[in-house]
Amino acid sequence: MSNVSEIGLTSLLYVSRSTLDVNGDQASVGEIVSEAIERNKLLLVTGALFYTGLHFAQFLEGPRRSVESLMASISKDTRHHHVTVVAHKQVPRRRFPEWAMAYAGSNPFLDRQMKALLSPLTAEPERCRLMSELGEDAERRLGAAALQGR
Repeated sequence: MSNVSEIGLTSLLYVSRSTLDVNGDQASVGEIVSEAIERNKLLLVTGALFYTGLHFAQFLEGPRRSVESLMASISKDTRHHHVTVVAHKQVPRRRFPEWAMAYAGSNPFLDRQMKALLSPLTAEPERCRLMSELGEDAERRLGAAALQGR
């Protein structure tokens, strides 16, 4: 997706609480990722999905209209609730240029970050720090996965 003009590139991060059945959640997450890859390719959107069993977090990046349209659809999805956009801004480059939708899996660090991002008590500077850490962790994990796949 790197051949797409980066002018007007938007990045959005949201977190939400999962409504998936714990016993069948990996199959459901697989469906979500498969659907997202196909849809995102059409919309020229890239990004990464995280799932902890309790929470989702997703980075979306691409043309503003595509990202906003996609987010409107995601907000209505019944597989999660309490959808909270924690960052939405214009960016100079994509964080996940090679991934229509990467799935980074789960770890305890991610769950702590998502709980804090969903908390109404988290102050704005702290929320920004948490978002930055989540993004950096995603880039590291996805970069390592890409190197293993080569």
